[in-house]
This record gives sequence, C-alpha cells and structure tokens, in this order.
Amino acid sequence: MGFGGSLVNDAVKFDFVLEGAGWANCSLTVGAQAFEMSGVSYCTDALGDLIRVATLMAAGHNVATISFDGEPREWRWMFQRHWFDDLKGRQEGLRIRILGFYDISEQAPEAEGQLKFEAACDPDDFARAVEQVADRIWSELGTAGYAQVWGMEPFPTRALVALKAALASPPEFTTMLT
Repeated sequence: MGFGGSLVNDAVKFDFVLEGAGWANCSLTVGAQAFEMSGVSYCTDALGDLIRVATLMAAGHNVATISFDGEPREWRWMFQRHWFDDLKGRQEGLRIRILGFYDISEQAPEAEGQLKFEAACDPDDFARAVEQVADRIWSELGTAGYAQVWGMEPFPTRALVALKAALASPPEFTTMLT
C-alpha cells in the first residue's frame, strides 16, 4: 500500500508515493511531457530535496540540481529559470530537465547523462504541486509514520514550512529581490 498523492494543475501533475521501507515512485507531467521514476531509494532525501528545490524556485533562484538514487542508477533533475515574451508581456518560466545515469556512485558529468524528460512550466505551479503532495504525505503519515516508511529519515518539516512561506509571498516581490 502506497502513501502519498498527486496534484493536477493546469500545467503540472506531480506524484510521489512511498512504497514500503525506503522506496518511492515519483512522476512528473508538465503539459504533454511525462516522466516516471520507479524504485527511488531512501539513500537520497528524495522528498526533502524536492521540497527544497521547489522552495528555491518559488523564491526566485535561477539554477538548481538534485539527484535521486535508484540503486545503482541516478536520476538527476536540473532546474533553470528562463524568461520569454508573449501576449501578456514578459513571463517567467522554469525549465526542468531530467537526465538518467547508469550508476549514481560514478558522479558522471552531465554530458554523459541520457535525457529522459524536458519541459517548461510556471515556477509556482511546480512549487505548489510539490507543496500539496508533501502536505498530503504529512497528513497521512505524520513524523513517526514517515520515518517508519522512509528509512528512519525525519519528515522535512522545516523545508515544507519554508516552501509555504515562499509561496505566500507575491511573485512580484520575489522578482524585485532577484
């Protein structure tokens, strides 16, 4: 029985489901682009890293990278803000690329990775999707339940509080500070 959930947004669908002691499945859909990771290991702080990178992007950070351990494979998620002009004027976007590597312990350079996913979305749409899934996991499991299912690692409570604070600030304020 899995714990977790998903959020469907205009452009972003995110799932993170804990599947027993120290394992999770994760998927991300942005528009028509979709990617699924099965067998994410507790050897990396997968949910905590996702919450922290969502916080960075919601707060206006430009570039971030996180890695997930698939024992032995690696999924490296790379985030980069970009700006574009459309009928609404200058708009901000978030480019997400996911590279696959054979073995996480090799720490291979980006050029050796296989592109598994690439899409762009609104930074806040991504951050809200992560926030809502994290909220759902917290509601279902709490601190003790999360630690039991995710290999004794504590729930990333501070990271989730920081994400909520970043999303509570108006985007215009975030842009002024960067």
